[in-house]
Amino acid sequence: MGDEFSEVGAGYAAWAETYDQPGNTTKALEEPVVSELTDHLPIGTVLDAGCGTGRHAARLLAAGHEVIGVDSSPEMLAVARAKLPGADLREGALEALPLDDASVTGCVCALALSHLPRLAPAVRELGRVLTPGGRLIVSNPHPFATAVLGRRATYVDRDGMRWTIPEYAHMPSDYVEAFTAAGLTIRRCVEPRLESGLPAVIVWEAEA
Repeated sequence: MGDEFSEVGAGYAAWAETYDQPGNTTKALEEPVVSELTDHLPIGTVLDAGCGTGRHAARLLAAGHEVIGVDSSPEMLAVARAKLPGADLREGALEALPLDDASVTGCVCALALSHLPRLAPAVRELGRVLTPGGRLIVSNPHPFATAVLGRRATYVDRDGMRWTIPEYAHMPSDYVEAFTAAGLTIRRCVEPRLESGLPAVIVWEAEA
C-alpha cells in the first residue's frame, strides 16, 4: 500500500528521523558526484541550501569551510542540529534565503529544487547570495526518472506504509533558462545512471 503527502513539509517532517538510513538509491548516486565537486571548492563560506539533516554540511565542515545551512523543515533541522552542534543552521525557504547578497563563496543545493514547481525563483536566490566567481552545485532527480519512470522521494513509515513526496520534473532547458536568468554560467552537467543505464540524477555546476 502507498499514499502521497499533500505537502512537501509534511513529508519531510515524517521522514526526518529515518532520512539518513541507508537504502536511498537517489542519494547513493548523487553523493559521490556532489562530493567530488565540493572537494574543489576553495575554502570559504559555503551555503548548504535545503540542507535537510546536514549530510553535505557535515562534509563541508570537515573540509574546513564555514557552513550556513538553510532548510524549511524544522524536523530535518532538528536532526542536523543534533548531528552538527554549534553549526549555523537557519530555517528558511529556498525562494527567500535568510542571507545577505554576495555573502557566500560557494553553494550546494542537493535534491531540493525538484520539490518546487518552478526553478527560477530559487535559482535567482542562490545566485544572489553568491560572491562573483562563487560556485553553485545543484543536484536533483533526473527529469527522465521523475517524468517517465515515475520515481519520487519515498518514505516508509513504521507500519511499512510507503509514502511519496511531491516532486516536479524540470527539463534541462528549464535549468539552463533559470541559470542564465540568474546571471550564472554553467560549467558542468553530470547525469548519474541506474544499473540499467537509465539516468536517475542530474548534477549541475555553475559560476556566478
